[in-house]
Amino acid sequence: MPFGIGALFDNPGFYVLDLETNGMRPEVDKIIEIGIVHVSPEGKLDKEWQTLVNPGEGIDVGATHVHGITLPMIKDAPSFEDIAPFVYKMIAGAPLVAHNTSFDVPFLTKAFQNAGLHTFGDPLPAIDTIVLAKKYLTLPHYKLGVIAEHLGIDLENAHCALDDARAAAEMFAYFIKKDPKQYFEEIDVAQNMVWDVPDEVLEPKILVR
Repeated sequence: MPFGIGALFDNPGFYVLDLETNGMRPEVDKIIEIGIVHVSPEGKLDKEWQTLVNPGEGIDVGATHVHGITLPMIKDAPSFEDIAPFVYKMIAGAPLVAHNTSFDVPFLTKAFQNAGLHTFGDPLPAIDTIVLAKKYLTLPHYKLGVIAEHLGIDLENAHCALDDARAAAEMFAYFIKKDPKQYFEEIDVAQNMVWDVPDEVLEPKILVR
C-alpha cells in the first residue's frame, strides 16, 4: 500500500548501489548481481548487502570477461522478483548513490517495476558520484578505479558489485565530509515521496561469489 515512509526511518542516510548486468539496455537486459552499502548522513559506512541474481531460464550472463560471472554461478541464485520487496523496503525513504546513476538507476527502476513495485513512475532519488568527483577533483577521467586510486581507496575486485559499491561508498563519504549539509535536500525528497512498500517483507535467500 503506497504511503510516505520517511517517518519510519530514524537515520535514513544513503544507499550506495552497484549492479552487474547482462547488457546495457534496462528495458530488455537483466541484473545479475547487486551490491548495496549504507552510508550515514555523517559519512560512516555500516551495513552492506549483496547477492548474485538469476536473470531467468535461457538468459545468458553477458560479458563474463568483464564482470566474471558465469551461468553456473547464478544457477541457484534468487531471481530479482525474489529479492525485490526486501531491496525496495531497504532503500525506501533514502536517496540512492551510484557511480553513473544513468546506468544503475534505470536498471533498478525497471527491475522493480517488473516485480510490481514502484509502478507509479516517480524517479528514484539518486546522487551521482561522477558529478561529485568532477566538482571536487581534477582528473584526466572519472572512472571508478581512477578516482579510487587517487583517493587511496582500495578496489581489489572491480566489476564485483559489492566491491564497486564499497569503493563508491568510501568516495561518497569523502564528498560528504567536504560539505556535510549539501545532501539534506535529497534526504528530504526521499523521505517525503511515496513508496509502495509491501505490507510483509521477508529476508530472501542470497548467493554470493
